[in-house]
Amino acid sequence: MKADKPRRMDDESAPAAKRAGRRPKGADGTPALSRETVVQCAIELARREPLSDLSMVRVARELGVAPGLIHYYLGSRDDLLSRVINYAFKERVDALPPLTGRWRDDLEGVARSAVEVTARWPGLGTYILTHNRFRLFQRVGPGETDFGLAFFDHIGRVFRDAGFTNTQAALGYHLLMLFITSISAEVENRQAPGTHHDY
Repeated sequence: MKADKPRRMDDESAPAAKRAGRRPKGADGTPALSRETVVQCAIELARREPLSDLSMVRVARELGVAPGLIHYYLGSRDDLLSRVINYAFKERVDALPPLTGRWRDDLEGVARSAVEVTARWPGLGTYILTHNRFRLFQRVGPGETDFGLAFFDHIGRVFRDAGFTNTQAALGYHLLMLFITSISAEVENRQAPGTHHDY
């Protein structure tokens, strides 16, 4: 269950992928945009709007630039989505309570914190339930951390400490993630019983 060595992510210092063409310049000759600016804009949009609405065109409109500039810095919509989801997963990892050695308590802590964080990202639970891409593993560059993998590794330690076999741990992880994403999607889509007081 444990990955060899999680990759580290530092969006501010990670080198941008090389793109064809000239780098866009501002009026004073300095770069008009950066990869970090584009990613930060996408993250802010994903905090307010459904993840399914996030696109290169939407980010370009928000920044007041041509969509081609967003492609220049990030490549494709998949790259954009993976960056945003990885950031959301980073919040998930940061919110994980410390392991206590009591596996039932630890799994409950993982579930509660993950549902709480996922609920802060409109459409994330629904996206994970309905798409295969980036449900867990993310596109990261050298020196960056795949926070989906880091989350998976944390849960793997809980199951390992509980004495689960690899097969049991895999099934346990799958069931836990179905629970987390189903509850999150239920809240996002206003299907939770608590939102329908008339019934």
